[in-house]
Amino acid sequence: TGGGAIEDPSSRELLRTAAVTIWLRAPLGVLRARVAGDEDERAAAGVPLRPAIVPADDSGMDEFEVLLERRAPLYREACRRAVDVEGLTPGEIARRIERIWRG
Repeated sequence: TGGGAIEDPSSRELLRTAAVTIWLRAPLGVLRARVAGDEDERAAAGVPLRPAIVPADDSGMDEFEVLLERRAPLYREACRRAVDVEGLTPGEIARRIERIWRG
């Protein structure tokens, strides 16, 4: 899924009950770097860019931090397992997911 699908209660229920859902958990800095990379790829492909991430509230947290704070409990609720991906290569992540899938 993408975007805010996790925020929809019926989508969360479907993820929890009808799928093997694995949360690829990463620290905020890693997520920021990945999104920045995605933006470069989107621009190169001529795909519209997302709006810039700007301060979202008086707490000093930007939109990215606010989203993660709001969605993390929802990801936790919907997933069967979580994999901490910081420092792992795509191959290592895939092997961990495969182990989960095979049980």
